[in-house]
Amino acid sequence: MQDKQPTLLLTRPKPQSEEFLATCEEIAGRRLPVVISPIMRIELRKQLPDVRKYATIIFTSANGVAAIPDVLRGRQVVTVGEKTADAATRSGAVVRALGENAEQLVARSIEIQGPALHIRGTHARGDIALRLRKAGIEVDEAVVYDQVSQPLNKAALALLQGEGLVIAPVFSPRSAKLLSGMSMTADARVIAMSADVAEAWAGRGEIEVAPSPTAEAMAQSVVKHF
Repeated sequence: MQDKQPTLLLTRPKPQSEEFLATCEEIAGRRLPVVISPIMRIELRKQLPDVRKYATIIFTSANGVAAIPDVLRGRQVVTVGEKTADAATRSGAVVRALGENAEQLVARSIEIQGPALHIRGTHARGDIALRLRKAGIEVDEAVVYDQVSQPLNKAALALLQGEGLVIAPVFSPRSAKLLSGMSMTADARVIAMSADVAEAWAGRGEIEVAPSPTAEAMAQSVVKHF
């Protein structure tokens, strides 16, 4: 039992935060005290790639799918993560999910037919295109969205600068870096999606890594603190 009543702080874009909260509350079987304050917003770029010359499109985020959904029908797509796979499937693509992180996808590079195009944001991790090229696959990259940092709202700032217990799941090295740079006096418990995310955390508080890099595992790790 915690001495302090914990509050969940969600800093992903609002749709992803609300979806993650629903997963946490389903596991917990009750409503959880929460503050939602996106620390980044997704801005889609106007100039989009011509995908017609590529045998395979690679997505590592559903944000990439959202940038070019109208050109995916019938195309061969590989993804990192089931959520990204679901988004591509809804756009009519023929989809295979090759693991839950970049390492797992690269390990299954033999299943990727070139030439391939990796659709990604400005800030990406895993060096997927470079590593696939080293594996002998012809791969290009296209940056189709930007992850733009933005200030936390007043409720989130008050939470971080208070004296309560804050449960803060972080899903990317960039969000870990941004959030850990905030002024903070609260007692923080940080749930990192991977070791890379944990390594990027430079702030105060205790940090733990989810047992696997999935939303379900993250939610399970969060709920045990309530």
